[in-house]
Amino acid sequence: MTFTFEWAITICVGIFLIGSAISLKTNFRIPTMLTVAILFLAGFWTIFPQDLIEISGLKTVYNICFLVVLIHVGAMFEWKNLKKDWRIAIVVITAIIAITVLVSTIGGVIFGKEIVISSIPPLTGGGIAGIIMMDAANAKGYTQAALLAMMIMTLQMFIGFTLSGIVLRKEAAVRLASGLLNADTDEKDSDIVTKKSRLIDRIPDKYKDTTFHFFACCLLGATAYFLGNYTGSVTGGIVNRSILAIIFGILANAIGIIEKNPLEKSGSYPFLMLGLNIGIMDNLKSVTPGMVLETLIPFIGVFVISSIGIWFLCPLIGKKLNFTPAFSRAIGLNCFLGYPFNHQITVESINAVTEDPQERKLLEKDLLPPMVLSGVISVSVVSVLVAGVFVGLL
Repeated sequence: MTFTFEWAITICVGIFLIGSAISLKTNFRIPTMLTVAILFLAGFWTIFPQDLIEISGLKTVYNICFLVVLIHVGAMFEWKNLKKDWRIAIVVITAIIAITVLVSTIGGVIFGKEIVISSIPPLTGGGIAGIIMMDAANAKGYTQAALLAMMIMTLQMFIGFTLSGIVLRKEAAVRLASGLLNADTDEKDSDIVTKKSRLIDRIPDKYKDTTFHFFACCLLGATAYFLGNYTGSVTGGIVNRSILAIIFGILANAIGIIEKNPLEKSGSYPFLMLGLNIGIMDNLKSVTPGMVLETLIPFIGVFVISSIGIWFLCPLIGKKLNFTPAFSRAIGLNCFLGYPFNHQITVESINAVTEDPQERKLLEKDLLPPMVLSGVISVSVVSVLVAGVFVGLL
């Protein structure tokens, strides 16, 4: 069978449809992305060509629109609430400390120095940290350690989906039962500027069509990409394009350049999220059955140790910050997720506990910003710093 564009995109979207259907059938207990990841992995091992997602064009959608969607995510944050978000950073750092200490000590005894040092940075956030450690381990001839770093970087989502879904459903149910959800309070006078003085409100509504909102996000995303080339190189990848896109989204909404949820107003959000969620599955094509078998025991071992640390230590710190145990664990588990996975699992967990559109909206307002912020802190900032330290120890 020849995998043309038409067949490739049909297969990719069909896999996502199957994952969504299974998630709905199980009341979201089996996350959509868990099924999608398993099906893509099985497909790459059997009948799928390695460039299936590229042929479908969804990899291009991912590359083009990642920063655009992060602008949208940044616009979800409320400026007046950001001063409280230092608590999120504390819990994320707690999770990273738990991973580092427990894997270094217990894992070091069981698996050895090279395996442990190579695994800790990707465990704390994957992505850039995983690439740094994989390259460093390969350069020193530690083949298995490099392989494990890549496996963690590409497959940690399987652990993240499962555990995060459990705690997020519990947290959403608790918040719903508490009756403490507040009605939408956007645009209050505690913002940087009031609605009357917002720049975007001076534009007549007839001009603010779907194209207008999409263009605004594209312009800000392109700016984040351009500036990120310089800030990333100067700061060693810490202040990267993703960080800038989130910041631009926050500031643009706060001063009234874009509205809250701009991509939803543009009508493009569902398709872009589909492209992001499928596009990132392209990473699975490099994982082979042989690689899984070779690193299976240390892979399971370091994740069990890390998960235990997050599960028990994060609630201890979170309690002092007035977080529930479930919410504290959800924040810590972002080390295994990152964006867009944390967004998808949060939405599905909310949908599992209520069918009321208003309750879903209020729960998303409560849970999505801290979950996305947790992923940004762990994946884009702290894990890169951890990798910088551990490269020198390898």
